[in-house]
Amino acid sequence: MASLLIILWHWLTPFSFSPAASVESATFDILYHDRVIGELVSSRERTGNQEIYRNTTTIRTRVFTQIEVQYQSRVVYQDGILQEATVTSLFNGDVYDNVKTQKVGNDYQFYKDGKLKRTLQGPITFSAQQMYFKEPAGISSAYSEEAGVFHTIKADDKAKYSKINSRGRTNYFYYENQYLKKIELDGGLFEVVMIRK
Repeated sequence: MASLLIILWHWLTPFSFSPAASVESATFDILYHDRVIGELVSSRERTGNQEIYRNTTTIRTRVFTQIEVQYQSRVVYQDGILQEATVTSLFNGDVYDNVKTQKVGNDYQFYKDGKLKRTLQGPITFSAQQMYFKEPAGISSAYSEEAGVFHTIKADDKAKYSKINSRGRTNYFYYENQYLKKIELDGGLFEVVMIRK
């Protein structure tokens, strides 16, 4: 009987004493000329010293025909340092872009469609995906998981921040009590607004 209890103790211990995960989520309507064309759902899961960010953005609209664009990302931090990030873009269900950032030693390798595009010096401690859950107060740049480069962040006003990409396009992030409430995105050919539900 004692040996049975010891076996059960060893089998159950990892499950009984593993830290419980906490999950936060945020959902945004995507508007174009005041019309809802899509939705962004983002989450942050924290377990021990690890944070996992997930994002699914879906846009459905009609130009000449019905189109659907979707972005899916997964970003992993350990002890506040980026470990890996993947972003997959789909057009009408077919993959048209697939990028990955992988920590290798103290540096990072950025891959596009399986091909190494660049190596970046580390550590990376803040990236674009985190802006859905963390107001970037005092932060001057965010790593773009999608582009594999750093974007400049500027505090424009109290709780309003500009994120400027490598093409000079500016997206605006608005916070209220440290919660992201609204994003104004410059897509080049069009601009959209994302409003937290």
